[in-house]
Amino acid sequence: MDALDMIEFGNADIEQAVTSLTKRRTVLHPAAQRYAEHAVRSYAEHPSSMSERMSPARWWWVAQRDSPNALWEMWAWGRRYESVATGGRELRLLRMGSVAGRSDDDDLAATAMAAYVVAFGAAGKWPRPWSEPFELGLCDGVEHVRVVEVGLFDGSVRILFDGTPEQAQRLYVQHGRDVVAELARRDDPQPGWACGKCKVMDRCDALARIPGLLGVDARSTPIRTTSISDLRYYRTCPAQSYMYSVHLPRISEYSTEAALGQGVHRWLEDIHASDHPACTPERMPSGREPWTAGEWEIAGEEAAIGASMLSNHIDVCPFSVDAPITEIRTEPTLSFFDPAAQAVVIAKPDLLYRENGGWVWHETKTTQRTPRGVGDELLDKYPQLALAVVVLGAGALGGRDDTSRVELELLHPGGAELHLIDPTDPARVAYARQVLRELATPWRLDDAFEPRPGKACQWCPVSKWCPSSAAPQSE
Repeated sequence: MDALDMIEFGNADIEQAVTSLTKRRTVLHPAAQRYAEHAVRSYAEHPSSMSERMSPARWWWVAQRDSPNALWEMWAWGRRYESVATGGRELRLLRMGSVAGRSDDDDLAATAMAAYVVAFGAAGKWPRPWSEPFELGLCDGVEHVRVVEVGLFDGSVRILFDGTPEQAQRLYVQHGRDVVAELARRDDPQPGWACGKCKVMDRCDALARIPGLLGVDARSTPIRTTSISDLRYYRTCPAQSYMYSVHLPRISEYSTEAALGQGVHRWLEDIHASDHPACTPERMPSGREPWTAGEWEIAGEEAAIGASMLSNHIDVCPFSVDAPITEIRTEPTLSFFDPAAQAVVIAKPDLLYRENGGWVWHETKTTQRTPRGVGDELLDKYPQLALAVVVLGAGALGGRDDTSRVELELLHPGGAELHLIDPTDPARVAYARQVLRELATPWRLDDAFEPRPGKACQWCPVSKWCPSSAAPQSE
């Protein structure tokens, strides 16, 4: 944003703005530096696809509403442009990747709120300190409103709203107002990826605390947020882990086999989240034709393989037996804080349910090969199981300890295997803690996240941004 400000408010050219990125007081990771240079050029070199005759607007547009208990403010982050002569305003929402092919109704509530702010927000400077409200001027003369998305990866542009303030008002009433009201009323914390930056995290009872969860002491360091997937990426390449964590665009992220696994997971998630979660042959794809699960389209040979996996799941589906299950949560986001490691750990079990008063943490894995490995080898191969064992062993989810368990369902075309792990077994808990410690310690003590070039660069989805990548680069 600073580099674009130089172009739009400081009369710098593109190359001067790009050069400024190397002179920042805060040094960027080489991959972030490479992406930032690409993003500045991508945005600045595609003005023809934007609306014309508008000038950059320096101040924020903010809609304020005063109530007896609080002052509510709503604003939209992005690049702002206006024309006093025509009464036009345009907000450009910047996206890290491409916006080509995105659906017009991806998030109507967000579009409605953005359009409302552009139409009725007054201009004001960013408050300093942040605890103070925006100091706003008047808002008048707005006759036309545009909200667009700009993909910084390729300069793609997608129009989200183009109309009058009255039309923006109607869109907000239809799709945005109730969402804003619900957010204002909500008093139940939602722990997740934002916890690590929350100013009141140390006073929040909704974030479960498990001292020593990761088995590393980093009490004097800033809080970080991670997941088992992040730690596995780090083990492959620290730079890749960093690039994923800051959401740099990924290219060809999923192989055919990985996409099939995602499709199988989504199909099961949709069934288990229904009012009748038990899986039956009638609820599974035949495999004789392509099938779709969410955004995953499975065709050809993979359609038959995936259908076989889903058919095999029926034999081990936890809801196909007469068990006292009282609560079902599909793909829940769980958050835990390890004060010793100064780390928020995020987990998303494939399935979480209560049986006989205890929590069952269920993970499903797919493979096109007959799986091998039992006992502790499973914790090494699937470290999310190690996390589940430690979490349940610590009683962090509540419920009865003696009926809690970890389940691993291995699906393959030839059958299904169900492995059970007891989180009250001291030996298993000790081994699980060792797995987490060996996985997390290098990550937690690393500040550089240097690349590890090698064969894996050939299929790394973020190799384009890595100056040390051994993979050939292509646009």
